[in-house]
Amino acid sequence: MTRWRRPRCVPLIEDGRVLAYVHTAHPITDAERALITEFRRILTDRHDQEEPDVTEPNPTPTAPAEVDLAAAGVDGWYFILRKLREQKAALAAAEEQAMDKLKEALGDNVDGTLNGRPVVRWLHTAAPRKFDKKALAKDHPDIVAKYTTVGTPGRRFELVDPKDDTR
Repeated sequence: MTRWRRPRCVPLIEDGRVLAYVHTAHPITDAERALITEFRRILTDRHDQEEPDVTEPNPTPTAPAEVDLAAAGVDGWYFILRKLREQKAALAAAEEQAMDKLKEALGDNVDGTLNGRPVVRWLHTAAPRKFDKKALAKDHPDIVAKYTTVGTPGRRFELVDPKDDTR
């Protein structure tokens, strides 16, 4: 029988100082401790530098196509984001595996219990209804043109792999 632990705030201590508090239900591993310490170091190293001006939402047309992140003082944030995305992908895969195992155990049942208390529920849902815009455009292009609006262009944020310049 698995014993559930109550989440708690654990101080992350280094050199006798509290660097941060981590909300966790399990003991912090050495790898997690090292990662948190590294994030904290990166953030405190960049704390003394000026914040970049972000008041103008869109760059002027003469703005350069690239910015040196180290010169802007945000290169630490790039490394943090890359590490977080790696962890997010690993967590998503682990979450999918855990859900698959629980669904397999539930079978056709709806509720899963621990010690007599429901902790998982897998409900049946109605089939989704989707609007087929392509079929409408084929059959009635005048109606589609009349009710189609164009929004403002946006920007897509991507991380580029520095090794091979791919996304």
